[in-house]
Amino acid sequence: IHYTCYISHEAISFDDVMLDDLLDSARTNNVSRGITGILLYVQGSFIQYIEGEQKEVSRLYTSIKNDQRHKHVLKLSEGQQGHRSFDDWSMAFQRLSRKAVKKILGYTPIDMELENRLAKGASNSAIKLIQNFVVQQMKD
Repeated sequence: IHYTCYISHEAISFDDVMLDDLLDSARTNNVSRGITGILLYVQGSFIQYIEGEQKEVSRLYTSIKNDQRHKHVLKLSEGQQGHRSFDDWSMAFQRLSRKAVKKILGYTPIDMELENRLAKGASNSAIKLIQNFVVQQMKD
């Protein structure tokens, strides 16, 4: 399984409806392409981890880089691994407020399924980048 992890910033301000539309589109397209992963949105920034066949993951990443709704798209990590970290999530999504970030960091309970998924991939450097991204958002 190939994976890519990237970070980007919104080029336009996303409201809840726009985020929901983005997520619906991603889930629909990802199912047909065999892509799974997670997308986190924190105060105008996105970090996403996508996994699947290399050709499909590369195609999706190129599409994201060319999407006018994103700017400063930066690939953080990519590689191969023996299993999926998000095998049954066409695209998990979390809008993270500072309160939610504190939950991820262990200050209070969070959605146990998300926490378990992040822990499952803890040996993967891209998952560690996602965890570090969340920590950095708390500092800002």
